[in-house]
Amino acid sequence: MGKGNGSTAEVVDQATNGATLFDRLGGQDALKQAVDAFYARLGADERINYFFKDSNITKLKAHQYNFMRYAFSNGQATYKGKSIKEGHARLFEMGLNETHFDIVATHFVETLKSMNVNQGLIDEAVAIIVPLREVFKAEAEEHAKELASKTSDTLFDRLGGQDALKQAVDAFYARLGADDRINHFFKDTNIYKLKAHQYNFMRYAFSNGQATYKGKSIREGHERLFAMGLNETHFDIVASHFVATLQGLKVDQALIDEAVAIIVPLREVFKTSAEEYQKEKEAKAATTGGCPFMH
Repeated sequence: MGKGNGSTAEVVDQATNGATLFDRLGGQDALKQAVDAFYARLGADERINYFFKDSNITKLKAHQYNFMRYAFSNGQATYKGKSIKEGHARLFEMGLNETHFDIVATHFVETLKSMNVNQGLIDEAVAIIVPLREVFKAEAEEHAKELASKTSDTLFDRLGGQDALKQAVDAFYARLGADDRINHFFKDTNIYKLKAHQYNFMRYAFSNGQATYKGKSIREGHERLFAMGLNETHFDIVASHFVATLQGLKVDQALIDEAVAIIVPLREVFKTSAEEYQKEKEAKAATTGGCPFMH
């Protein structure tokens, strides 16, 4: 795939002779190999892999291959996929922006380097892809503006909107991670995904239903934690950290009180869910006679 021992002169000669970047990278087989390696890298990166949850990875790879084939063929190939906005709408909803583009672009470059692709070809590919960063940035900003227009004069807006809430979520999870009473619940958890989920939930909760939330129910989303003993006492600890986080960010007390009034009713949901889980566990144990090999 455009091996690194090829001279710059050879690359220039091929380009002059009309060979597209797609051809000079090695064509179909080489690009498919690159896409496979590229997605293996993306899937291992916790900063971004939650974006691919519940996605058909085979379909995603095929789409990526078709897009790259088009992008690297000077328009000689056809591309019938959706626009960036249409194809990434769900991801923009999850907080996708240009910082994630930078992470993905870095993995793309590292993928080509690992395959010993000539640096000149890598630079040429990057020159084609980099302008898309501005598209992702603009689309993310447009999504934020659309959300702001929908949530104007809501608590979400009065708390400072998207940037302020994301700052609060970062500070909030820093506090949770430092508290030994609860941080064991987050062991082996993708913290980036967790923060994105928390942001989406709070955005929804503080927007009077004007924002969308597509996450799981509290019972479904915390099933593993209820199995670990999560209950309303842990809710109280988390809620106190939430309040302390907002106070640390100098949020007006009246806004904090308004936020607490929205969140506090969830305590009963956690209490009930924990009790239901325990009852189901006890009923299952009774059915199996408490035999350890039946669990």
